[in-house]
Amino acid sequence: MDYNITDNFKSVVIRVIKYQTIQGAIAILALSLWYQSRIVIISSILGLLLAVVPTVVYAKIAISKKVENYLLAYKKHKTAMIIKFVVNGIGFLLVFSMIKNLSAGVLFSVYIIALSGHWTGLFGSSFKK
Repeated sequence: MDYNITDNFKSVVIRVIKYQTIQGAIAILALSLWYQSRIVIISSILGLLLAVVPTVVYAKIAISKKVENYLLAYKKHKTAMIIKFVVNGIGFLLVFSMIKNLSAGVLFSVYIIALSGHWTGLFGSSFKK
């Protein structure tokens, strides 16, 4: 039995990235208006990037080619998740080693808000047919 990654899977992954970006952007805007600080703006943007970039990397790997069977699809998913985790770790390592003057609380706040877009996107897709 042939199995191909369907447009439904692609649309769910794209929806997750969209929700992560939207929720992160709203958090950036709110925190930037509240604190009106360059450090807060930079920390917020970095938090959003740390959440969205690994998800985009996952999408590129998981949706890269047609898959012939379920086992291969699962293997691609596992590989994409591992690479996403590594990219996330490298991102945090680079941010905290290269940028000394940032607000860790703001960075993690935006990061968590943006990551929650993953669940918002998946929850929204459960109501679509």
